Amino acid sequence: MPNALIYARISKDKTGAGLGVDRQERDCRKLADRLGATVLDVYVDNDISAYGGKHRPGYRAMLDRMTQGGIDYVLCWATDRLHRRVDDLREYADISIKHGVLTHAVTAGIIDLSTGSGLFAAQINGAFAELESTRKSERVKAAQEQAARAGKWLGGRRPYGWAFEDGAPVIVDDEAERIRVMHDAVLSGQSIRSIVDGLNSAGALTSYDGHWTRNTVRQVLKRPRNAGLATYRGQILDGHASTFPAIVSEATHRAVVAKLTDPNRARSTSNRVKYLLSGIAQCECGRLMVKATVKPQATSLYRVYKCQASGRGHAHKKMEAADAHVLDVVTAILHSDAGLDATPSSNDDARQQLEDEAATLRQMTDEAADSRFRGTIDQRQMERITVPANARLADIERQLADLHAASQTPGVLSAEGRATLAAQWDTGDLEERRRILRAAFGVVITRTPPGAARRFEPSTVRIAVKANAGPLTPEQVETVVAAEVAAGQTSITLLP
Repeated sequence: MPNALIYARISKDKTGAGLGVDRQERDCRKLADRLGATVLDVYVDNDISAYGGKHRPGYRAMLDRMTQGGIDYVLCWATDRLHRRVDDLREYADISIKHGVLTHAVTAGIIDLSTGSGLFAAQINGAFAELESTRKSERVKAAQEQAARAGKWLGGRRPYGWAFEDGAPVIVDDEAERIRVMHDAVLSGQSIRSIVDGLNSAGALTSYDGHWTRNTVRQVLKRPRNAGLATYRGQILDGHASTFPAIVSEATHRAVVAKLTDPNRARSTSNRVKYLLSGIAQCECGRLMVKATVKPQATSLYRVYKCQASGRGHAHKKMEAADAHVLDVVTAILHSDAGLDATPSSNDDARQQLEDEAATLRQMTDEAADSRFRGTIDQRQMERITVPANARLADIERQLADLHAASQTPGVLSAEGRATLAAQWDTGDLEERRRILRAAFGVVITRTPPGAARRFEPSTVRIAVKANAGPLTPEQVETVVAAEVAAGQTSITLLP
């Protein structure tokens, strides 16, 4: 009695019940009875396409069994269940010919791959199956792009922040509010880790009832859908609105993405902040200062803040003394009832200029892409336009992110703003205090004067009160350094 193997496959099992492969197996067993064959094994690949080149564990196991010998037939419902690519057919044919295995399909009859006519027929069937799959794939992609341009949902897990009513997306209020809080937290300088900790400690779950991680928070924050923007394959489709109601403004979305993708965004192996002024304090040369450890001869190790630049002419300061000084001075400023003789400046004009320039640059890159598509310019010409334009766009979006962060932080120059920040400063942890420093203050560390005693000199750790978030500009650093202050005194400079 001949021996047979059964192979069954279905590309998409929408219900997960496996009914399609069950029907194939049932028909193949009837065929085995007609052939008088004994079915030794059944191999199944459920919900796996034979066209995309994905690994099919059932199919691979069947090939391995065929190479062991003793198999007369491979039974299938149709030949395209076995192959939808000519490349796969070649391997299968080689094994079948070497081990004397015949293929028998319920819908097509017997196929002897050892004969020229049988192999030719199988190749023709395989080529048509591959063509059909290619056309189907093209139709699916075209339909997806059309749906994306219409701002429609392309399927998958429910996106956090929305639910579906009668097929239309609607905002889930509590989830949307958390998304807004996450955006504000990033713009105010908080780390992704602190956002994750806050969500998990509050018992908030993701849209699939899981705990939050750094990756899930980043994925949620970087979605253009948050701002009602339509996308296709990760690219924003300008001029096409999403059917998803916006949760944040486009300006907020772009500012957050700029923050998250900024290569200068501080990261550590633990992703937790440890030092108050690291990456915030600036050397008198304008560069940011970082933590370092030094060990002078005959003394123990101690930590310092040092300029990122090396060589003479750059400052360093003992970390413990600098931190204590800044904590005392900022606390005193925030709790002061005295008025500060400065007027906050408006960022509206600067923001509008940046947004207008960004819109012009995006139009320029779109026109370059259209020209490349039409063939009026070549790839090199397009890159000469788009590469510098995209670099400038990234810089603009970082500047807009800083302006947006400044607009979300109460000003130190008003009594009301100081009171708000004082409450946050007094109750906040290290990361919250760093956020306030970035948003409302600048710290410039200068070199200790020659001949000064080996003790901490307060006048070398200078505090600036500012209106814009982010590091001080070179001009602002120069202003702070140029301020006259006596030895032993505290230096506070107002930068409206």
